[in-house]
Amino acid sequence: MQDRSSRAVTVILDAPTSALEGSVMAVRVRLSPRERALVASGEVTLTRTIAFRYRQENNDGATHLATARRSEVVAVQPLPASPEGVAGEYDAEALLPVPPQGPPSADTELVSVDWTVRALLDVGATRPAQAVAKVAVLTRAPAFDGAVVRPPHTDDRGHTVVEIDHLSTRRIAPGTRLRGEVVVAPLHPGPIRNVRLELVLLEHVPRGAAHRPDAVGSKDAASVVATIALASGLEVSEDLPTVRLPFVLDVPDPLRAPSVATPEFELGWTLRAVVSRPLHRDAFAELDLQAVTVAG
Repeated sequence: MQDRSSRAVTVILDAPTSALEGSVMAVRVRLSPRERALVASGEVTLTRTIAFRYRQENNDGATHLATARRSEVVAVQPLPASPEGVAGEYDAEALLPVPPQGPPSADTELVSVDWTVRALLDVGATRPAQAVAKVAVLTRAPAFDGAVVRPPHTDDRGHTVVEIDHLSTRRIAPGTRLRGEVVVAPLHPGPIRNVRLELVLLEHVPRGAAHRPDAVGSKDAASVVATIALASGLEVSEDLPTVRLPFVLDVPDPLRAPSVATPEFELGWTLRAVVSRPLHRDAFAELDLQAVTVAG
């Protein structure tokens, strides 16, 4: 809830802090009990703002990151005038439908999706009295058409085969506990510096997403949002034993974004097991996940 004033008229907006895709959100608009303003009319709106960073080329041919942003009012509901046209306490409710395909709220390195509820009341001032509240739009959809989901990917780097085995689930939500095993099969003896497991957020902004002539190429980012150490200081003997390392990894709550794909950006999640050995590039195995932002 957030209050704003216009010529000493304070609007109180009661809105939920979160709402599901495809749901109907109930909001309440009031004037402070001390107000005696006359409301001639009003409205409450739901606005979606999408921003993403893309590669832009300067006149000299150099590239840098620029931000494209667009806002759209996706729902509007009128609010009534003061009862019988008499100044006094004002209290009205409205229902705002949330689009079924969002996209859901996100806050990442390259992408932000924000949702805002705004109440506007005509109280005879130069500008309407208003109040604004941010709402997190969540998703529990089990799958996302076109979202970043790749087949399992491994690279032994010539020194260690790595696999993720017996994973408890590939569908994650805030607070999900992932269980499984990382299988480490060395290809030659010697030390292993460490073995770790990472939960990684993948981002992709395709070329042309900004619909600007100065946009060049695509832009990708990867962020490790959770990690656990599974082993360190191992010494591999001549018989090259395979090591199985059980793990438990808790998904952060809240998640910064779900798995989602739009024409402008793609967000996905992967579980990555990494083996680090001296004088070698890290061997790894990656297994993509589907993420939602509310359990159920």
